[in-house]
Amino acid sequence: MVHRSPRFFSTTGDGETSVTSSTTDICSVAQGTVSYVGVGTCTLVAHVTQGASYSAADGASQSFSVAATIPSAPGAPVLTDNHGSFGLTWTPPSNTGGAAVTYSVSVSTNGGAFTQTTSGLTGTSFTYQGTSGYNTYAFKVRATNTAGSGPLSAFSWLRASPVAPSAPGAPVLTDNHGSISLTWSPSSNSGGAPVTYIVGERTNEGLWRTVATGLTNPSYTFGGSRATNTYTFVIVAANIAGSSAWSPTTSIVATAVVATAPAKPVLTARHGLIVVTWSTPANVGGDSVTYTVRVKTNAGPWRQVATGLTGRSFTYFNTKTVNSYSFSVSAVNHAGASPWSLTATKKAV
Repeated sequence: MVHRSPRFFSTTGDGETSVTSSTTDICSVAQGTVSYVGVGTCTLVAHVTQGASYSAADGASQSFSVAATIPSAPGAPVLTDNHGSFGLTWTPPSNTGGAAVTYSVSVSTNGGAFTQTTSGLTGTSFTYQGTSGYNTYAFKVRATNTAGSGPLSAFSWLRASPVAPSAPGAPVLTDNHGSISLTWSPSSNSGGAPVTYIVGERTNEGLWRTVATGLTNPSYTFGGSRATNTYTFVIVAANIAGSSAWSPTTSIVATAVVATAPAKPVLTARHGLIVVTWSTPANVGGDSVTYTVRVKTNAGPWRQVATGLTGRSFTYFNTKTVNSYSFSVSAVNHAGASPWSLTATKKAV
């Protein structure tokens, strides 16, 4: 606020003179001093008290423009560590320059140069995001009005201190029939330091075990699930300050799909027998499998000669040298039987 002495008007007669303002939102008068409180046109009115020998009307006026001046510096900001962000508050300038002000904030990290991080703030508070534990941050504030920008405030600094992160969200589970995919929402508060994730798992109400650590992304694929088993998962977030509480747990009962067909079997003929071997299907459907073997002699019909085999070989006896033998294999799990493999044919020896 700027103070100036008013310009009094010359009057004739006796009595006391005074000056008032008719634009009190622009200027006001108190004890003979004009205070300019806003930008615009100030109008002052001169008065004279009527005396015994003077009866002229009072009210002579004078108007002039009042322009804004740059504001003074705001107060130094007060800092609050939110462990991942800093809250700033400050007091307005003692002199706004007669116009509305906005604020800009500058920041320095670990003694580096100050750079402006935000501007145009109409309030006297700001939240600076993305602080990291053990870094030191300093802040200054500047006020600006239509006349320009005032000086920077004094700076304030604070060293960020991390705390343990908040708990992640409950994992969302997807059964891939042989594996289970997990995704979860990250910790809402990192605690002001980088976060990694730990995955805990238990099968069929058994003991908890850690199946993954140090994950930087909120996702994980658990391999080796088997149909009819129940799998339960929990997530923990960790940073340099410690570990979060456990997330809520999520469970899923694994299911099977039909396996793919085994590869074409390999046949080895020996005197009076043929050994049939084959490889595991590319996809067992998320379950354990057994195998069924069928055979046909020459161009005859197929007939099933083995079921429930847990190994990947079978010996067919009583072959005759005049015959050719064809074999095909199917994989069976809880979801059903796979397609038959390609057919392999061998002449007996």
